[in-house]
Amino acid sequence: MNARLRRYAMLFALLLTTVLPTFALGQDAPPSAPAEAPEVDKRVERWYILLMQGQRAGWIKSVQTHAGGKITTESEVQLEIKREALKLRIGMTSEFVETDDGKPISQQSTQKLGAMSTTRRVRFMPDGTMEVTNLQPTPGGAPVKSVQTKPASEKPWLTPAAAERFVAGELAKGATTIVVTMLDPSLGEEPVTVTRTVLERTTAEAFGKVVPAVKWKNAIASMPGAEAVEFVDDDGQTIRSEINLGGISVVQVLADRELALSKLDAPEMLASLLVPVPEAIANARQSRVGTYIVTSQGSLTDLPSVGGQTFKRTGPQSGEVTVRAGEGGGEVVPEGRLAEVKAEHLKASAMLDTRDEEIIKLAGAIDLTGLDAPAAAERVRRFVHKYIKAKDMSVGFATASEVCRTRTGDCTEHAVLLAALLRAKGVPARVVSGLIYIDEFAGKKNVFGYHMWSQALVDGQWVNLDATLGEGTPYDAAHITLSVSSLNEGEVQNFLVATAPLIGKLKIEVVKVE
Repeated sequence: MNARLRRYAMLFALLLTTVLPTFALGQDAPPSAPAEAPEVDKRVERWYILLMQGQRAGWIKSVQTHAGGKITTESEVQLEIKREALKLRIGMTSEFVETDDGKPISQQSTQKLGAMSTTRRVRFMPDGTMEVTNLQPTPGGAPVKSVQTKPASEKPWLTPAAAERFVAGELAKGATTIVVTMLDPSLGEEPVTVTRTVLERTTAEAFGKVVPAVKWKNAIASMPGAEAVEFVDDDGQTIRSEINLGGISVVQVLADRELALSKLDAPEMLASLLVPVPEAIANARQSRVGTYIVTSQGSLTDLPSVGGQTFKRTGPQSGEVTVRAGEGGGEVVPEGRLAEVKAEHLKASAMLDTRDEEIIKLAGAIDLTGLDAPAAAERVRRFVHKYIKAKDMSVGFATASEVCRTRTGDCTEHAVLLAALLRAKGVPARVVSGLIYIDEFAGKKNVFGYHMWSQALVDGQWVNLDATLGEGTPYDAAHITLSVSSLNEGEVQNFLVATAPLIGKLKIEVVKVE
């Protein structure tokens, strides 16, 4: 349980670094001359407090430095939330280096979610390519490092400081809609398009004073439903911003360093993300076929038809989901793509490091002699269920390498370790983010809770395997798949973006469960 809560928190941090403070760094040119070169040897630092559900949940630090013909834009986000009695800390840092005239040099982002820490570095090469390095620390060993070269996006985009100058210039001209496409380190190497719609000229409170402000609405093209209302000064500097994600209100307020770093009051978020249903599902863990109507408060994106699940749209905001446990039924990988899909889902990655000596050793302890493919995958699932001894929520979002050593975690750790061991045994695997029915959780009865499990590619179809379930129950029909991911390099962010519009907005009607 509760994998989605952690990814929700990470997504929130990603959104903060993109929607809210990206253009709230030190303005490098006056609005009357937005294209001029910035002032040299200058450093601007700004601090913000973060409120979630009205409670002090974290802070943001933004710094922009001009020196030596370069502009360095840095951001740090620290967030703390509760999962019942436990606290989860999320940290993100990013850095973008560019020339004074807006040519990219490098970018880097580090995400720390619980015990997991990943760093992604990009160097922009003169030939138009990007050298991308992923760095993942491993417990008791050398960091996992992978380097690849890939072409830069052909879509025109601006660097962070150049984008700030552009936005300030448009404000000075009186523009009411400002569209800018830029690169953000926290979201990878693909440019994002942000649209700012000016709503009115008004006032906002900062440091106990009421100051003139421009009120605008921010929206990211690739994240529908994630809109922020922001109050900025005439230079585009953020004074206050407000965003509602999944029914959870988040406010960012300009502050000084002392106030931003003062004691936090972490909000409890677990119960608010549960999805209640009117009546209990009898014998849910033994269910073989389930039919559900899934409705979203906003528009509902198509849910995956994969691994025994089929989705049929019933309206702009709703669809019918049928789940058949133990049957392929949904997505069959075409023969022409089978080799490609297998190769993609056998890769070693920071999250699923099948090159780790401990992972290799653990996989070697699983004897699959004489078993056909379905039976072999099920044996690995049972092994993981027994291997993880401490089944609790004390872990943030651990890699397979960490789980292999600690033998601790909840659904996320079960899913990640199972996927890694399947790959290590030559079985293509991925993870699933979705919902599972629970009779009672966090003081609430008859609810669907956000969950994570695994899928193995067996005989050309994706088979569901939930390592949190007991020995006789590999999967049941009281699961609903929302998205899937290989967890390969760069895929975690895509995983977040795909599921973001659904968080906290779903209602589920149980039509029939057999």
